[in-house]
Amino acid sequence: MDLHALLELLESPDPPSHPREEEALLEELATRYAECYDFASRPDGLLLGAVLRALLGRRLLSDEWLLSVPADHKLRVIQCARIILRDARYEDDFLALGGPQVVARVFAEASHHHFGPEPSRFNAELLSECASIIKKLASGETTRSVLVSCNVHATLVFLLSTSDASLLPSLLVALIGLAGSPECSRLICSLDCPEKLLRILEDYELLFKVHGSCCDGSRLGVACLFLFS
Repeated sequence: MDLHALLELLESPDPPSHPREEEALLEELATRYAECYDFASRPDGLLLGAVLRALLGRRLLSDEWLLSVPADHKLRVIQCARIILRDARYEDDFLALGGPQVVARVFAEASHHHFGPEPSRFNAELLSECASIIKKLASGETTRSVLVSCNVHATLVFLLSTSDASLLPSLLVALIGLAGSPECSRLICSLDCPEKLLRILEDYELLFKVHGSCCDGSRLGVACLFLFS
């Protein structure tokens, strides 16, 4: 994995001069570090931190890039950011660069395509990656308030109508994290969240039987009950 080559591409002017090469290196990063959770103490930890900052500053925070990049490329950037963020030591950089705000924006934009007649596979995966980042950030008091200020709770509640069995648990866990604050909990309940949770409690057993995962269905039911409490 040539992190130097990836960093050089990420720091190139917008739009990327070699998008397919960049995408291939991002996919290689995602594969190589798929099972890694401790990045900062690795020999390449400083480079990975620089890659995360470039993913934000040179890609996700660029309106031109967001509007022109193919969906699969955007997915790889979000996926790599999510993987590196497993190490909490990179969260300060992520916050300082406006990471929660840009993830909230990408999440909200992708949510509007989710219920369309022909939602793309990349859009579903993009929502899942964003939900995973939000789920992690929602557990911290400071990051929780930032997410709520970006209206993430509204996007999460909007997506509760999904029939995507792989996405729904992440949405609920993220909402549980946000509901850890009384103020955030009130904001969530002010939306149509209770009605949607009732629908989930009525439907999830059948939904997860269809997908062959009763265990996930049980966890889903517990999550719904927690949000009602």
